[in-house]
Amino acid sequence: MFEAVSQCAVFGGGTHLTVLGQPKASPSVTLFPPSSEELGANKATLVCLISDFYPSGVTVAWKADGSPVTQGVETTKPSKQSNTSTRPAAT
Repeated sequence: MFEAVSQCAVFGGGTHLTVLGQPKASPSVTLFPPSSEELGANKATLVCLISDFYPSGVTVAWKADGSPVTQGVETTKPSKQSNTSTRPAAT
């Protein structure tokens, strides 16, 4: 006779479990300003690169004159860096 017992846990869609495999690290933030060509065309694209942080949970938000900006904002999914930290970018 063979009997198998399986114990597993199912998390809800909003649950994220992080097992720390390295020390926590604060992000490095680099802001790239719009080009002079864009400014001359009455347009401005800002790029914010956030890197070298751990764990991967980070939220990026833009503000203009203290008010949140949500229209015209794009945030990429974090990507793994060779040093095991993650890197999202927002424009």
